[in-house]
Amino acid sequence: MSAELKKVFDKLKKRFVAGAFDKDIVYYFSLGEAEDMKWTLSVGPKKCAVKKGKVENADCVLKTTPDIFVKMIEENYVPGGMDVISGKVKISSIPLLKKLGEAFKLGEKKAENR
Repeated sequence: MSAELKKVFDKLKKRFVAGAFDKDIVYYFSLGEAEDMKWTLSVGPKKCAVKKGKVENADCVLKTTPDIFVKMIEENYVPGGMDVISGKVKISSIPLLKKLGEAFKLGEKKAENR
């Protein structure tokens, strides 16, 4: 799964829209218990960097399963209330998660090919 997640994060980097953020933001994704299931995404007005591992002070934390995360990135899946209530998805900042969708054109399936 780690190799698949790396591919997803690589695609995500290609979709980055410079200027979508007006300040630096750090996202932390916990997609399982193993160390290789934890990822950090740092974005800013002109930068986007992805690395494996945990960060202590993230602006937005998303904890979910790898399958749900891949659906969110590749299929523009939006977690619903039941996902949150059941604990399948934990989000520390809904506005920043929405901003992620805008900044990476998650609603446009072919954006990475442009």
